[in-house]
Amino acid sequence: MQKTIIYKINTIMNERVLGERFKLKSRLSMQDDIYLALDMESGKDVLIRTILLSSKKAPRWVQFENELATIKQADSPGIVKIIEWGECDGGKYIAYELIEGEKLSQVRLNRDKLIKVLINIANAIDCLHSNDIILTDLKPDNIYIVDEDYNIKIFDFIKLSSDQTSLKQMKTTDVTNEVAWMVPEILRYEERTISSNLYSFGSIGYYLCTGRPPFSDTKISSLIWQIQNLQPTPVSIYNPKISVLIENLVRRLLRKNPKSRPSCMKDVLKVLEQGQKDQSLGNNVISNSGSIINRGLLVGRSKEIDSIKSAVLSEETNLKTLIIDGGHGVGKTRIMQEIASLARSQDMPVLYATCEKINHKKPFGILGQLICEAALELGFGSFGKSPYKNIFAVLCPNIADRLMVGNSPDLEKDPVSFNLSIPKAITWLFNECSQKGRFVVEIDDAQWCDQNSLEIINQSANEIQNPNMTVVIANSSSTKTTSQNLIGEISFSGYTQIIRLNPFSPAETAELIDIVIGLENISKETADLLVGASKGNATYLLQILSGMACRGYITSSGETKKISPDELPTNSNELASWRIGYLDSKLKAILCEAAVIGETFDEQMLLSVTSFEDGDIEEMLDEAISSMMLSTFKIAGSYKYKFIENQIRTKLLEEISPKLLVSIHDKCAKYIQAKQKTDKNESADELIEHLLSGSNPAKSISVLLSASIAAESQFAIRQALEYAKKALEVSIRASDSSLETASSLRLAKIMKLQGKFDEAEKTLSGMLSALKKAGVDTDSESEILLTLADLEASQAKFFEAQQRTQEAYRLVGRNDEDEKLIKLHLQESVNMKDYDFSQMALHAIKSSDSAIKSQNVSLRIKALLNLAYAKYFQGDFSGSLDVLEKISAEISDTSWVRMKARFFHLKALLAVVGGSMSQASEDNLMAREISFKMDSQPLLATTLCIDALIKHNQCDLDSVRRLMERAIEISILTGQKMQACRFLVKMAQFQIEDNDKDGAKFYLQRAKDIEKRVPELPIRPSIVLEAQIAFEEEQLKKCQDLMDEALNSAHCLDFEQKMALTILNIKLLEHQNEHKKALMLIKSIPEKMRQAAQTPYYSCELGLLTAQAACNLLLENLQKTKKSSIIPITPQWQGEMAKTAKEALDQAFLGSLSSGARCQSFNVALAYSIYHAIMTNYDQDNLKHHQAETSRYLEIAVQMCDELKKPNLSTKLKRTAETIKMNIRSGIVKKSTFDVI
Repeated sequence: MQKTIIYKINTIMNERVLGERFKLKSRLSMQDDIYLALDMESGKDVLIRTILLSSKKAPRWVQFENELATIKQADSPGIVKIIEWGECDGGKYIAYELIEGEKLSQVRLNRDKLIKVLINIANAIDCLHSNDIILTDLKPDNIYIVDEDYNIKIFDFIKLSSDQTSLKQMKTTDVTNEVAWMVPEILRYEERTISSNLYSFGSIGYYLCTGRPPFSDTKISSLIWQIQNLQPTPVSIYNPKISVLIENLVRRLLRKNPKSRPSCMKDVLKVLEQGQKDQSLGNNVISNSGSIINRGLLVGRSKEIDSIKSAVLSEETNLKTLIIDGGHGVGKTRIMQEIASLARSQDMPVLYATCEKINHKKPFGILGQLICEAALELGFGSFGKSPYKNIFAVLCPNIADRLMVGNSPDLEKDPVSFNLSIPKAITWLFNECSQKGRFVVEIDDAQWCDQNSLEIINQSANEIQNPNMTVVIANSSSTKTTSQNLIGEISFSGYTQIIRLNPFSPAETAELIDIVIGLENISKETADLLVGASKGNATYLLQILSGMACRGYITSSGETKKISPDELPTNSNELASWRIGYLDSKLKAILCEAAVIGETFDEQMLLSVTSFEDGDIEEMLDEAISSMMLSTFKIAGSYKYKFIENQIRTKLLEEISPKLLVSIHDKCAKYIQAKQKTDKNESADELIEHLLSGSNPAKSISVLLSASIAAESQFAIRQALEYAKKALEVSIRASDSSLETASSLRLAKIMKLQGKFDEAEKTLSGMLSALKKAGVDTDSESEILLTLADLEASQAKFFEAQQRTQEAYRLVGRNDEDEKLIKLHLQESVNMKDYDFSQMALHAIKSSDSAIKSQNVSLRIKALLNLAYAKYFQGDFSGSLDVLEKISAEISDTSWVRMKARFFHLKALLAVVGGSMSQASEDNLMAREISFKMDSQPLLATTLCIDALIKHNQCDLDSVRRLMERAIEISILTGQKMQACRFLVKMAQFQIEDNDKDGAKFYLQRAKDIEKRVPELPIRPSIVLEAQIAFEEEQLKKCQDLMDEALNSAHCLDFEQKMALTILNIKLLEHQNEHKKALMLIKSIPEKMRQAAQTPYYSCELGLLTAQAACNLLLENLQKTKKSSIIPITPQWQGEMAKTAKEALDQAFLGSLSSGARCQSFNVALAYSIYHAIMTNYDQDNLKHHQAETSRYLEIAVQMCDELKKPNLSTKLKRTAETIKMNIRSGIVKKSTFDVI
C-alpha cells in the first residue's frame, strides 16, 4: 500500500513554536485548525490541532482535558497517539502523531479484508470504551488504513463543542456529509452513550459493504428525518454477495432504539470473530450450526445475466418491461438483487418493491413502497413541491410527516377522485425519476401484487414522456392469482422480454453443492442423493444442507458424514418437519409465535405478542435468518421478516396448543387495531384473519363490512364482495340478526352493482323471511324491503316493487322518522321510472324537499340526483342541470362511487342534448373509468349507450352498432329488462335514421319480445317507435292508432317519447299534404315542451320540419299556378311562407352547428338546396343567387353523403342534383323532384 500524508500542505507558516516544543511548518488543507509541525524533542513531524476557546467552549475544556489524558494513557494501537496538549494565543493546542495512510472513505475492501478492518476498528473503540471514553465524531473520514496488514488509526474522534453547535459553523455541503454519520438519539438531543458509538460503527460497516452511508439526501432536514424515522435499505440490495452474518449485524447496530442494539462492543467482536472463523472454512458457505454464511450465490445463470445486461443496462435498449418467470426457489429474488446491484453500479436509481401474499388483495398495495423508494433516491425536495404530495402521503404514511401533510382529510372525503388521481401521481413520479436519467423499477413476487397497482404501473410506464424506465417483474406463473391475467397481457405487449428461470441441471446443482460444502468433502453417493432430492431447486437444496449441518452430517471443518436415502426428506412437508425438529427450544418458541402472525411479520408485532425479552427476540431472529428459516426485506422504510418456506410455518403452527393459538391471535388483533389509529393504510386482511381465528370471531364482522365499503371505494369490487360474503357467513354463525341484516344488505348492494340482481334478491328474501319468523327488528325489515323494491324495480317487477314499498310504509308508520320517509318517497320514485314518469317526478320532489334538511349527506345527494334524473326525463334540462350543480361539490365528498358514476352519466346526457359533445365525452369518460374499475356491468351498459349517442352524432355508425349491441347484451344478461328494451328502441331509431327499415324492425321485435315478459306495463316503451316504422312503411292508419294509444297514456311517457310523437304527428300531417295544420301544430307546441325543444338537437329538428311545411306550401302554390315562368311574390302569405322557411332553416342551421351532429348538418344542407330551388321560381331579382346556392348546397349534401358512408343515398342525390339543375335551367320545378328528402 502506498503511504500518503493525510493532509496536503495549504500554507507555509512563518516559524512559530507552540509549547516550546512544536515548530509549525504549514497549515494543512481541509481544516484551518490543523497544522504540520516539527517535534523538536524527537525530530519527527507531528500534527497540531489548535482550538480557539470561546465562552461556550471554556467550561467544557476541563472535562475534555481529562478525556485526552485517558486516551493518552490507553495507548491503543488503533487510536492516533496523543503526544501533548497545552495553551497558545488565547486557546489550546493538541499534538498528535503523524498518520500516513488512506482514509477509510477512499478504499474498497473485499470480503476477507472487510471483516478484518471491522475487527480492528471494533477493538480500537472497545479499548476507549474500557477507559470510559465515548467517541463523538466516528465516521469513515476519521479512520485511516495505515499499512498493508489493514491496521487502522482513528483520528479526531472527540469534539470540544456540541454536535449542534459545530454544525452551525460549517458550510451546507459539509453539514450534509456530517449529518449523514450522526446518531438518531443525538438528533433527538438525548445523551450520547456507548450504544451511540455502536450505531456509528454500524454506519461504518454499512458504508464498507455498500460504498454509501445508510441515508443520504441533499436536503439536511430530509436527511435528519430519514435517520430518525426510516430503516436503511438492506445491505444485500446493494451488495448481494455480503455474508448474512455481517448483514444481520449491521441491521442490529443501526436500530433506532439504543436498547435494541448489541449491549457492548465486545458482543459485536464476538460476531465478527465468528464471521472471520466462518471465512476460514475456505469455499464452504455453511456452518455446522446450519447457518448459511453467504447467501449471495449465483450459479448457472450466466446466460440470463448476459440477457439482462443487454435488456436493462444497455443505453440502446427499447425495452419497457422485463419479466423474470420461474417457480419458487429457483432464484428470482437473487436475480433481482443482481439487477439492482448492476444498475446501481452505473448510477441508475432502483425503485424496489416486494409483494406480500397477505396483502395481494389490498388496492394500491405496493405503490407506497415505490413512492418511499423514489423519495429516498430523488430526495424529498421535489416530492414536497409535487401537486400529488397528498396522494403520496396517504399511500405511504411513513413519509407523510416529511411531506408535512399527514393523512389529508380532503382525500378521505373524496376517495373516488383520490383513486382516479393515483395513476396521474405515479406517472408524475416516474417522469421525475426519468428526468434524472435511466432508472429501474423492480417488483418482486408479482404474483401477489394487487391488480390495481400493476395496472397503474403498466399504464404510467407507457405514458412517461422520457422513456428512461425499465420495469422488472419477478413472477411465478405457476401460482394462480388474479394478477396473472394482467401479467400475461403485459408479457404480450410491445417492448417486453421474458426470461424463464428453469430448475438447475444436475451439473449446476453439483456446482452449488461444491460452493457450499465442497465436493471434495462429500461422497459421490451423497452428492447424487442431494442432486436427486433437490430436483434442481436451489432453496430446497440449501434447506437440506442446513438441516444436515444441524444434525451433524456436515462438520465444522466442512467434511460430511454418509447419509442414507431414507434419512433425507422426500418432499417439502417432510423437509419442514426435518428442519424444525432440531431447532433450539427458544428459537422454536419464538418462530411459533411469529408463525401465528403470518407468513410475513414485523418485529414490533412479534414483540407485542411474545413473552421473551427484546434481546432474545433480536438474537433469535438473526439466527433464523442465518439458518434459512426466515428472510428479511424492507417495505416503505421499515423491515419485515418472511418465512422462506410456508411449509415450515405450517408445521410450526401445528406445534402450538389451541388455547395459546387463540391467545396470540387476540394479541395480534389488538396490536393491529392500535396501529390503525395512527396508520389508516394498515391492511384490513391481516386484522380480519386474526379476529376470525381469535376468541370472538364476531368482532370481525364490523371490520369486514368496513373493508367491503373501502374496497368498493377503491374499485376493488370482487374483494368488496368477498368481504361482504364473509361477514354474512360469520354473522350467521354468531346468530346476530342485526349483524346478519347489515351483512345481507351490504352483500346485496355489491351484487346489484355487478348486475347479479337474482342473487341479491335471493339473499335478501331469505333474510327477510328469517326476520319475519323471529318477529323482531322492524327497522331492519323496512331497510330490506326497500332494497328488495329497488332490485325488483331494476328488473321491471313494478307490482312487486310497489308492494314492498307499501309494506315498508306500514312499518315506518309505527316508527315515523324523516329519514325513513325520504327513503320511501325516493324508492317510490325509482319504482315509477319506466312505468309512470309523472309519478316518478312527484315522488322525486317529495323526497328531495325532505332530504334538503337531512343531515345524511349521502341520502340527500341520492334524493337530489334522482330529482335531476326526473327533471331530465320530463324535458326540464336546465332544471336538471341546476340540481346537478347544487350537488356537484357534495358528490365529490361521498365514497358511494355508483352515485358518482350516475352523476357523470346524467351530466353527459345533458351535454349531448346541449350539443356539447366534447363535454359529453369528458363526463362519460369519468363514468366509464368508474364503471370499469368497479367491474359494474349495469353502469358500463349505460356508459356504452351514451358513447353510442356521441358516435351517432358523429355518424360513426359502425361504432354505434358495436357499442349498442354490447350495452343491450349486458342489460339482458344482468336481467335489466327495461334498460334492455330502451336500448333496443334507441338502436331501432338509429336504424330508421340510417334508412335501414329492416334493421329497425329487427330491433323493434326484440324490444316487443321483452315487453311481453313485463305484462304490468301501462304502455309499451316501443309503441312510439312502432308508430314511426309504420309511418315509414306508409301504414298510416296503423301509425295513427299507435299514436292515439300512446297519447292516452301520455303521463307514462318521457320527454323524448312525447317529442317523438309530436314530430311524428307533424310528419303525418305533411304526408297528408296538411301543411298549414303542420305549421299550426308546430306553433301550438306547449310552452314547457317548447322550452325544452330549444336545445340544439330539437331546435334543428323543428326548424327542418317548419321549413319543410313552408316549402311544401310554396311548391303547392307553384303547381297550382301551372306556369313555367318566374312567379313574382305578390301575395302576402307567399312572402311570409318564404320568410318562415328561411328563418326556420337558419334556426336548423344554428342548431346543427351547436350540436355538432353531422347527420343533421347533412339534412340542413339538403333543405337549403330545396329552399333555393323553390325560390328560383319566385324571386326573379335574385335568380342567379338562388341557382348558385341550390347547386352549392346540393354539392355539399352529396359530399357529406360520401363522408357519412351512405352510398345509396349519395347516388340518388347525385341524380336529383342533375334533375334540379336541369329544371332550374328550364324554369320548371316539380314537387316530385324532392321526394328524396
